[in-house]
Amino acid sequence: MLKKEVQAQTVVAPRRIVPRLHDLEWLAVAFALLLVHAAFFRKLIYSASCCDAVNYQELAKRILDNGLFSATGFSNLRTYGYPLFLSAFRLVERFTSIPAAWLAVEFQLCIYLLAVWLLRNEIRRISWRFGQWLFVALCLNVFVLIYAAETLTESLSLSIIVLLGSCWLWSVRIFRSRRWMLAAMTGGLLAGLAVMIRPANLYVAAAWVSGQAILVFSRRIGPRPGEAMRRAAVFAWMLIAVAAPCGPQFYNNVVFAKVVTPLVALDLGTLQINVGITTLKAIGGLPPVPAMSVRYINPFANGTRIDPDHPLRWYRENPTAGFKTLLLHAFALLDQDFIFPYVVDLSPFYRLPLAVVNHVGIGLSACALCLWIRTARRPGRGSPILRSSMPLIILYILGVFAIHGAKQVEPRFGLPLILLAAPLAMTAIRHYHRLPARRLVLPGATIAVYTVIAIAASDWLRSQSPVISNWEHAARNAALLEPTRHGNATDCKSALCS
Repeated sequence: MLKKEVQAQTVVAPRRIVPRLHDLEWLAVAFALLLVHAAFFRKLIYSASCCDAVNYQELAKRILDNGLFSATGFSNLRTYGYPLFLSAFRLVERFTSIPAAWLAVEFQLCIYLLAVWLLRNEIRRISWRFGQWLFVALCLNVFVLIYAAETLTESLSLSIIVLLGSCWLWSVRIFRSRRWMLAAMTGGLLAGLAVMIRPANLYVAAAWVSGQAILVFSRRIGPRPGEAMRRAAVFAWMLIAVAAPCGPQFYNNVVFAKVVTPLVALDLGTLQINVGITTLKAIGGLPPVPAMSVRYINPFANGTRIDPDHPLRWYRENPTAGFKTLLLHAFALLDQDFIFPYVVDLSPFYRLPLAVVNHVGIGLSACALCLWIRTARRPGRGSPILRSSMPLIILYILGVFAIHGAKQVEPRFGLPLILLAAPLAMTAIRHYHRLPARRLVLPGATIAVYTVIAIAASDWLRSQSPVISNWEHAARNAALLEPTRHGNATDCKSALCS
């Protein structure tokens, strides 16, 4: 009898529930698949015979033919990470005749979806519903998905950033266990690899190291003996993991370029800042666009003196013009006036709807950040993770602006911010959906005013490009002349018939 009572009181451990995707999430995955493959089909029609995409493929071929540690496999302009990634698909192409570009697209899409799925599963531990909506938001982000169809560094970089987000939540969750070392080193390797894929991702590594430092110093040390030494050892190993992917690049720079740096051997920083003074923004063009580089000229730099060896001196000598330039660079990072990296139409039909979606999303994400800061200060479920993650997100955002703020901006440089804006905007929508209508007036009006101002600023920015202005002027003239041509043709036919 006693044995039966004990068995009845025994609590059976619940079975682990597999985090399966729901119908809405499957629809978002289907949208992502269709969009990326449609963009790849467009790329086949408007193939670029120049620029970064082709250069990465050429460097991948040289690495495959001559090895990574060779003079021909080295580039003083690009790090080895992404060309080495592409060289694997070129090797498969040699044995199977499957195009390497197509393999790269499929693999980039799979990595992105896997990264989003892993982040979703970590978020679901905090909020089941938010994890689902975050997955949908990231799978519907057209600005980010388009780049999976290109052989450019952006797609792989963004996927690694999403993976780092899941690693961060994982490390916060298991910080007091022995598995924290695995999470910290995995994130460190990913952060170092992100820099080797794209040197501008330095802010990613800095944010990751700063986040782990915040965990180490902000969490109370428990009574377990040797806890402080354990934290110091894990942090040191994490720093080694961040630096490890830089080894091949450092070796090539020393041996072939005679430059001691783990980044690119060429001084790109000075060059990009120089160009950034005279150019606010630039996009790539393909025929029939008459220029490969469509530049938005900076009117505030006219008549000023620029020292090519010390370009930052220009900002000190022209503080008002420099402030306006930096402000417009920051806006250009957020303003995605084109979807594709290489455009064939400078005045596409989707520009206005795209601008509305773009800037309404930015406005919602800014509101979500304010809500996050307010929520992180309140005790409750998930608040420790929110409090720990807020400094990391702020460092991430500031890092993007710091890296690209003084450069000639390209739309793809702002994709890390657009990537973050999608889940933040979804958070704001979920929050405001539960509020009564009277409490939506102020945030709705604020976002609407910002969107109108941002679209006007985008139009002004576009007007600073002579190529775009001439293109739109020619399009307007053609539209005005078209009815006249049809009318003349009709009159002619009537005269002939009579």
